[in-house]
Amino acid sequence: MSGKITNLTPLQARKQLLVVESELNRRQLVADWMDVKAGVDHLAAQITTLTSVAESAVKLGATVTNFFHGFQAAKKHQEDEEEEESKPSWISGLFNLAKRGISLWQEL
Repeated sequence: MSGKITNLTPLQARKQLLVVESELNRRQLVADWMDVKAGVDHLAAQITTLTSVAESAVKLGATVTNFFHGFQAAKKHQEDEEEEESKPSWISGLFNLAKRGISLWQEL
């Protein structure tokens, strides 16, 4: 109020109080809505981070699985060669190990 003494009827005073209360409620609603929006944005950021970590874990798991599967395939191939030859080549085993290591390094 401006400090002036005015003659308001009780109905006019009540109306002004309701207008002020309505404005306060509106501002509180806007503040609450901003809090909710900030919470949802924070949750979305956490979900994005979690999704990224999960994707990385899946890729790493697949890489490790393929890495060890390659050893099993190489062992089976080596056993098949051993049946054909009596002595396996240690150089081919070394190259297979190097290929697996390089593929794992590139995936990481």
